[in-house]
Amino acid sequence: MSTAVPNRSASHATVSQRRFLLVDDSVTLRKLISSLLSQSFGAVTMAADGDEAVKLAMEAQEQGQPFDLILMDVVMPHLNGCEATFQLRQAGYRGKIIILTAADREFDQARVLCAGANDFLPKPFGPEELARVVKQHLS
Repeated sequence: MSTAVPNRSASHATVSQRRFLLVDDSVTLRKLISSLLSQSFGAVTMAADGDEAVKLAMEAQEQGQPFDLILMDVVMPHLNGCEATFQLRQAGYRGKIIILTAADREFDQARVLCAGANDFLPKPFGPEELARVVKQHLS
């Protein structure tokens, strides 16, 4: 039995080349989401707060290896996800950013999109919903 290989153009990264930045102050959630992403999509770099996320994302972009997708929690110490997203956009970061939030859906949707995020994913979410949103933004 043969397995079909997806037809990818040279401009699309293969699964092993995809790079993610996962930002969440919860060690447990970082480990869980990182495991799901790395099994299906590619390498995951983790950060515990918005300050670290801004630093890592800008360094990666300046080195010519931006993350394919940033998944960032809203509520974090030091610099929250919306503020970090806004700082990244102000600094010229062009990559896709998905905000992860457990707060009020309508309020957060407006707030994160105004900050410059591409989308948001309300918590709690399951593996299928995470995969759907990641695939949507990688295509």
